[in-house]
Parts: sequence; structure tokens; C-alpha cells
Amino acid sequence: MGDMNEQDIEKMATLVAHKTAEEMLERLGIDIENVRESQADFAHLRKQRLASEQIGKLTTRVVLSVAITSLLSLLVMGIKEHLK
Repeated sequence: MGDMNEQDIEKMATLVAHKTAEEMLERLGIDIENVRESQADFAHLRKQRLASEQIGKLTTRVVLSVAITSLLSLLVMGIKEHLK
């Protein structure tokens, strides 16, 4: 390694970094040959995650609304029954 200059070392480090990154992406199941498709897949997954989070928030609101409405209905019915 004593006869390698700084440029050769940088080239070798870059090649090793690229090779390592490619291997890591392949292990994760990402197609490195078709980057556009992988990006589209991740965009789709993000949309699905956001939709799922939104459904969860909406479900919580609906359950809370039903509970509050039920309690208010019971209160009104109790007041009506008491006044009779």
C-alpha cells in the first residue's frame, strides 16, 4: 500500500462504499437496477401509511363522538324522567 497515492486510495474507498451500499440495498430487497420502480414502491407505502394513520384518527373521533352523544342522551332522558 506504500506505492498508492491519495487519488488511488480515494478511488478504492469510493468503489468499496458503492459496493457496500449496493449489497445493503439488495439485502433489503430493493432493486438497484430499477430505481424509479423502487421509488414508486416507497411512495405507495408512504401513502398507505398516511391513510392508515388518518383512518386511526378518524376512528378515535367517531368512537369518542358516539360515547359523548350516548352520555348526553342518557342525561337528557334522565332529566325528562325526573321532571315527569
